[in-house]
Amino acid sequence: MGDLLYSFNNPCVMDIKMGTRTFLETEVSNTTARKDLYEKMIKVDKCAPSIEENEAKALLNYGIWTSVTI
Repeated sequence: MGDLLYSFNNPCVMDIKMGTRTFLETEVSNTTARKDLYEKMIKVDKCAPSIEENEAKALLNYGIWTSVTI
């Protein structure tokens, strides 16, 4: 980035993510762990679930994980 911004006096850089949400806003506050979401997650990345999620074999919120990792 330094080479790209060299000719600017006071450059400002913004990192934005653009795309389509893969979950509903109501799913953010979900309090019921779901086994189907756990299965989906481990198909994408077997190392992604936390220790607690691996023990329960369930997730509370797959949408937040996908918005961060994919």
